[in-house]
Amino acid sequence: MEPRPDDQDIVDVYSTDEPQTVFHQRIQFCLKHHNDFIRAMRFPKDAHRKVLEAVKKSGERMREIEQEIEEAEGGVDGDNMDDF
Repeated sequence: MEPRPDDQDIVDVYSTDEPQTVFHQRIQFCLKHHNDFIRAMRFPKDAHRKVLEAVKKSGERMREIEQEIEEAEGGVDGDNMDDF
């Protein structure tokens, strides 16, 4: 019986640097993506103030619209809707 070629090539993989190299590549890949994700999530400084100001302006505009509606109704109560 002749020996198979794959039986002769039994090598202890952990005696080489290959596992360490592959592990290092995986860690580098994960760190690169992590840093890219963090960089993508950065917001400009004081961006939240612009959003708060826009919300405040929209709230003021809503109050103005409500006042205009009340003035246009001429003081008609919401319960007295029989005329419509």
